[in-house]
Amino acid sequence: MSPRDPTAANAAFPFAAGFGLALAGAVLLWPRSEPDVERYRAVRDWTREAYVRPVGDEQLLDDALRGLADGLDTWSSWYDRADLARLDRETEGRFHGLGVSLRAPASDGRILFPLPGGPAESAGIRPGDRITRVEGRSWSEIGHDGFRAIVSTPEPREIELAVVGIDGAERDLHVTTASVVEPTVRHERMIDPERHIGYVALRAFSAESPGELDGAIERLARQGLDGLVLDLRGNPGGMLNAAVQIASRFVPEGEIVRTLGRRERVVHMATEKLARWRGIALVCLVDEGSASAAEVLAGALQDHRAAVLVGRPTYGKGVVQTIHRLDDGSGAIKVTTSRYETPAGQQLDRPADGAAHGLVPDVVVETDVTVQRAVYEFLQRASPPERWRAALAEWERLEGIPVVPVPPDDPQLDVAVSLLRGSRPGPEPVVRAP
Repeated sequence: MSPRDPTAANAAFPFAAGFGLALAGAVLLWPRSEPDVERYRAVRDWTREAYVRPVGDEQLLDDALRGLADGLDTWSSWYDRADLARLDRETEGRFHGLGVSLRAPASDGRILFPLPGGPAESAGIRPGDRITRVEGRSWSEIGHDGFRAIVSTPEPREIELAVVGIDGAERDLHVTTASVVEPTVRHERMIDPERHIGYVALRAFSAESPGELDGAIERLARQGLDGLVLDLRGNPGGMLNAAVQIASRFVPEGEIVRTLGRRERVVHMATEKLARWRGIALVCLVDEGSASAAEVLAGALQDHRAAVLVGRPTYGKGVVQTIHRLDDGSGAIKVTTSRYETPAGQQLDRPADGAAHGLVPDVVVETDVTVQRAVYEFLQRASPPERWRAALAEWERLEGIPVVPVPPDDPQLDVAVSLLRGSRPGPEPVVRAP
């Protein structure tokens, strides 16, 4: 199982999930006298004339650069203009729009909830509102894809909406698009109120993730938090800097990770002033979908004994990549620039040492495919904030339909909670789910 390769938006930051070297706009700038450039031009010109349908120079160049990156290793990639837009959204942790989460199926135009602090929330959009018109056009006419195209504007734009609430009342609203946080922290809840055990799932590492996690833990702390389950299952990674910052929340001193490149060795150290959650009883859930920056965080927590790892062995993507953008904005290349080691010197990249996995949890809990699929589907679902849960419950009551997904049976989470309650696994190192 190979995790989705997350991407990055800022060339100043390395990414444990993968980002590249400086290859820049060389193809555009090399002089004609260089044999490799002349060979490219010869192939491009012949292909342009001979191919069965017209093909543009920009597409041919993008395809050539994509092939260059793909030939290096599994993780290196070329990003064209469209790819860069997705890359920026994933790594910056923000997108430009209204800030609404739609209930599945999205084709119904039913709003599950507005995202906290977004323009939709400010404009008065509520859970259960059904969008009937956008800019004077019916929802049935534009559909979900058309709606996204209208509201995903690079600059602020006022959008006219007509909605019908769960009470049947129609409302006309004017919502101005803005930059909104794309949540990476989900399903925050007090999973055992009597023992004050909290739970949060971290789905990726963006620039916003450290602040998101702080906010979630602060809200749980106000409820008397004594122990926390941090779920990294299925987390493919993202920004290395975000993983280092989050590790520093729990580890007050020492190394977080070492990166080893061709020309330099970089040690990322804990920052004591960031260690606001030091000493908290912590269990971290991992599995074969936990990769790259997720392994950086889990490895630091395990090596510093700041958390107990529970679940299955991680993916084993111990490489750092850097991204380099062309000056004209036409694309970017990311390539592997270094490998990383955990504070205790664990090298986790599978291609380097032939290992079948990365980190081995302290307590291995096996689950079957059906259980894992149900857990993953739940983790990927939208997670309503506390302020909207009463409204969502009222929606369910009025219409007699399930609105918010119910957590599935989860043996790995059960073991994590048992550890925080004070139970200890028996002498058998592997706990097998029924």
